[in-house]
Order: sequence, then structure tokens, then C-alpha cells
Amino acid sequence: MSGPKEGEDILAEEALVFNPSLWIGCQKKYKDVPLHVSNALTQLRQIPEAILSLLPQREVPILDFIRLELPRQSAELVMVKIDKCFSPEAPQMDIQAFLRQSIPPKSFLTIVENSFGQAWFDGKVSLSFWVPTYWQRMDNIIKAQKHWQGARAWLRKESTKADLPSRLLSECELFASIGWNVPLVKAVAKDPGMTTGTLAQFLSNQ
Repeated sequence: MSGPKEGEDILAEEALVFNPSLWIGCQKKYKDVPLHVSNALTQLRQIPEAILSLLPQREVPILDFIRLELPRQSAELVMVKIDKCFSPEAPQMDIQAFLRQSIPPKSFLTIVENSFGQAWFDGKVSLSFWVPTYWQRMDNIIKAQKHWQGARAWLRKESTKADLPSRLLSECELFASIGWNVPLVKAVAKDPGMTTGTLAQFLSNQ
């Protein structure tokens, strides 16, 4: 537990205002940066509300979520060097066309995440700040959809067994009313952070 002095230091650090002229294009390394600097990048990386509104909300019923047509995630190895993904040129983007495109594979997303802070410091803005955040969010959504598809397939297979508990059958029916990633009630989950998405991952692995 942090002491009063440490807490005061954190509050003082958070109160600092980020000055781009002291950091951007100054040949600095994005490593162990002050809190107010990392907070500035976090703010820049927020997905715009107009884009967020197009993503499937957690409350969308599982059956509807399973049927959603999501962007594909490329499984191909990305051969482009990461430094070629960033340049000082302003981003040129057709939002609707972008949202229809496949997203990069997970391995490439990890590389982008590890390189983005330095690209920002170097003044390379060709990739909109929110795009990697969107890719990561969509990666999680695609993964969740696959888990629910697997969970439904498992429940359908189990429903053919004579000794199947009636409760399991009722859970299949609830797919039409329960959100795909909403918090589980306390009666079901001991961990308050567990969601229906956690349940999908468990069932899909059966």
C-alpha cells in the first residue's frame, strides 16, 4: 500500500500538462516515461465515439452476436517492416472502407503495440492513434464470437445425450436473451469480474 507521500507524488504527476514540444520530434525514447506523458498517449488512443457506436455492445443477445458479420482477421504473416507502417504523413482514411477491411493477425498487433509509443515520439502520425486500439478491441470481439460459436456447438452436442440435465437445455434457450459479455450474477460467479464471455470460453473448451 502506498504511503501519503507517494500518493501526493502521483497526484502531482497526474496534474502535469503534457507539452508536445518537449517530447514530440525531440529524439527521445519512449521508455519509462512520466505518467502525464503516458496518459496523453492513452487519451489520443481512445476510439472515437462514432466508431465505438458501430461495435457490438455487450448487451447484444448471444444468438444475435454469433450471427454478426465481423471483419475477418488475417492469418497471413505480415511481411511489412513495422517502421514502414509509420510515417510523418497525415493519415488518409475512408472510415467506412477501413471498417470493412480485415484486421491484422494478433502477432502483428503485438508488434504495433510495442512500437506505437516510439512512433508517436518520432512524430509519425500516418496511422491514426485510435486504429491499434480498434484492432485490439476487434481482435477480442472476434475471439469472443468464436468462443460463443464453440459453446453453442458443444451445448447442441450435449443435448443429444439422454442424461443431460434440464438446466443445460434451458441455458441453450437463454442464448436468445442474455448479452454476450455482460456480468454474471453472484449466484453463478464468485469473481465479480466474470462475464458471460468467460462462460463462453469455458464451454467452448469442453
